[in-house]
Amino acid sequence: MHANRPAMHAEEPLWPQALARYPFAARLLPGWREQAADLPADYQAALDDALTAFDLERPLGERYQRLLASQAHLLRLTAAPDAAHDEASKPEDASNTSAPVAPIAPTLLRIRLHLALGEPALARQWIDRLLHQLDGDAATKAAVDTLLRGWPCLPISAAFDTCAPGQTEGDVAMVNGTKASETSTKAVTSGEPSRIDADAWRDWLLAQLLDTQAQLTRAQRHAEPETALPLLVKRRRLPCAGIESERRLALTALRLGKKVTIKPESRLVTKGQNPQLWIQLGERANSEPPRSGANQPAAKAEPIPARQPAPAKPNQRNAKPAAAQPTPAAASKHSPTRKQRTPARLWQLKEPIRVVDIGANPIDGTPPYASLLKQGVIRLVGFEPQADALAKLQQMKGPHETYLPHAVGDGGQATLYICQASGMTSTLKPNNAVLDHFQGYPIWGKIKSTAVLDTVRLDDVTEITHIDWLKIDIQGGELTVFKHGERKLKDALVIQTEANFIHLYEGQPLFADIDQWMRAHGFMLHTLLEQRRRLYAPMTINGGIHQGLNQLTTADAVYIPSFDRLNQLTTSDLLKLATIMDEAYHSYDYTLQLLGLIDSGGSRSQKAYAQRYQERLKHIKLTADSPPPFSPAPTSSADAGMLLLRHPRSYLNGLDWEQSLRSGESTVKGKPVPWVTYPFLHLLDKRIRSNFKVFEYGSGNSTLWLSSHVEKIVSVEHDAGWYQKMKGKMPGNVEYIYHTLDYGGAYGKEITKPQYKGVFDIVFVDGRDRVNCLRNCVHALKQDGIVILDNAERPQYNSGSESLLQQGFKRIDFIGMGPVNLAAWSTAVFYRARNCIGL
Repeated sequence: MHANRPAMHAEEPLWPQALARYPFAARLLPGWREQAADLPADYQAALDDALTAFDLERPLGERYQRLLASQAHLLRLTAAPDAAHDEASKPEDASNTSAPVAPIAPTLLRIRLHLALGEPALARQWIDRLLHQLDGDAATKAAVDTLLRGWPCLPISAAFDTCAPGQTEGDVAMVNGTKASETSTKAVTSGEPSRIDADAWRDWLLAQLLDTQAQLTRAQRHAEPETALPLLVKRRRLPCAGIESERRLALTALRLGKKVTIKPESRLVTKGQNPQLWIQLGERANSEPPRSGANQPAAKAEPIPARQPAPAKPNQRNAKPAAAQPTPAAASKHSPTRKQRTPARLWQLKEPIRVVDIGANPIDGTPPYASLLKQGVIRLVGFEPQADALAKLQQMKGPHETYLPHAVGDGGQATLYICQASGMTSTLKPNNAVLDHFQGYPIWGKIKSTAVLDTVRLDDVTEITHIDWLKIDIQGGELTVFKHGERKLKDALVIQTEANFIHLYEGQPLFADIDQWMRAHGFMLHTLLEQRRRLYAPMTINGGIHQGLNQLTTADAVYIPSFDRLNQLTTSDLLKLATIMDEAYHSYDYTLQLLGLIDSGGSRSQKAYAQRYQERLKHIKLTADSPPPFSPAPTSSADAGMLLLRHPRSYLNGLDWEQSLRSGESTVKGKPVPWVTYPFLHLLDKRIRSNFKVFEYGSGNSTLWLSSHVEKIVSVEHDAGWYQKMKGKMPGNVEYIYHTLDYGGAYGKEITKPQYKGVFDIVFVDGRDRVNCLRNCVHALKQDGIVILDNAERPQYNSGSESLLQQGFKRIDFIGMGPVNLAAWSTAVFYRARNCIGL
């Protein structure tokens, strides 16, 4: 990656000029420049790349690539002979003190990179390791000396970029009547001579390590305040302690029931937020006796609302289950939190909502009823005639879901036109005369084969007695279903149907035809979702063909009861309709009107649904000129973020990514999944077979997921504590093996045992010693077997990957986001011709 950097990097390092902008470096920069010629080239390149990555004016994509490049240079710099191509970026044991204390600058940079790349668990391990090495004055002095002698560095936290060593503030917080530190006033100004104070640098170094360690400790779901308190106290004893450490110390002590004295001159009062709250706490502390015992119940006084940081994420890719802790979702301008928008908090349904989904293929994304299904308030009947898709639905279904193998139509036979793009497959023939006008459609609509299907009329399906909500998307056949389902649909409350605005298929009904049928049967159009536009040929936009300009081709039309029908609905139906409109479509104005109709119905007025709902709407902060919730054109970055996380059709919302981020567990909709990229997870979910046998390096959620999908798993684990924790959770089809980690030893050689020869369909490499695991695994593969390597973008695995390529394997990288992590990475598949997953 170093070779791909701009030419100016190869001639002269950037760090001397870049660090000149950082106040912390002002005193040592002249000495660092003098010693630059003696610094390893890889470290200078790593520092250059990191400083470029932290330049906020650079494009985001370039910054991310620079972070990865910086990590790669550090790996080359610090690689040991027995781990040079494996887990050099991951400390094996925080208690390992065999590594030398000096120099520590690469370790500081490594920690900052882990934090920037969303890897707090790795950062925490390196911080613990470094603090252990610095245990004692002599060790700390030696470490500081490496910085003073010529190793330029970056702080592990951006908060210290502008905090020069020696800058201090007075300490006023007290715990149980004892000062956390004495006041220190060794202020540093730019006018002072460039005198180097080793003690100030020692304090500066320890402060950032303890500060970040305490933050990461508090971020862990399983962490207790007792664990964080000693770190915070130790942090506050340093002369350079600031207001944030004072605030965290006070809040943690309060959680433990300790007496916290807030003096009037405290920065929490004079400079912090909510000064009145801190004043009241100080007054209360003076009037209440202190409580003894850290584990006693909290005081009767109301608790302080502590800030909840993002959860730390485990080191291994298989998220280790942690104790769940509810975390309030962040509210946006147009999106209420789940607590605010959950209808069940205002009203209860006397009977479930009956939902029918025609075209329930799981590849179509998250359905609009997903959140209500999760809450258990709906009963779903889905139709999916494709065998593979139906099998997946049956495998994933919950207790309130029924899936039928029927193709719904007019009750006769129909020809299925199977197209190059599965999304174009239909019982109507693609209309090439129209498709040829557009980019992409001529390829996607190419007919590969045909098949004859028997269809059923919706009115004839005995498993359905009543429909409240219909969702249908069958590529042009929707109107036929409506015409042969009028009896079942006459009392429907919501119909969401795909509608076309141009004839993509021969004889296809258009939006106008569907709208005419809807109006004739007591429905009116409410909104158009998922409006899709296509580009006329031969034009492209930035070389692409997928982003259209104005030509509307399809949309999802949502229909609701006409005003005449609305007045005839029962209270039960109105509550169901309000639930759907509020939860699935966020039509708050319509929901409010529905609740008003209920309130106006005689004795029901005492419920005051509308009044209570309107109070709740105040938290949404919608204005007359605001775009509707989840508009395709958000007005701010915050709105765009909430749109991505909460929109019912959002990719990340459909995968429940936000919950995995908060919990630190690799899950999708609460169920364990392998910690791999989402693109590969989609492929694996569709192509894995129940008769497969899998060998896995590294255990966790992947093991639990695989055990429910395959015949047998052999899983090898190196972490003794994790092994003991997971051992009792493993199903009967898992052979769980423990090996101590010895690079090139028994751990990586387990797969070479004679009994494994030619046994496995899949070898999953996602543990440690990955290069040796890759080199050894071919022996155990079937002829059509594949190898999966997670984090395949890491250069330290290249030699292992190359060994597979030299043996005739091909490689595909599935790059993208995945559970838990903010950054994208790669899950690679190594395969041969006629492989078991059809690549």
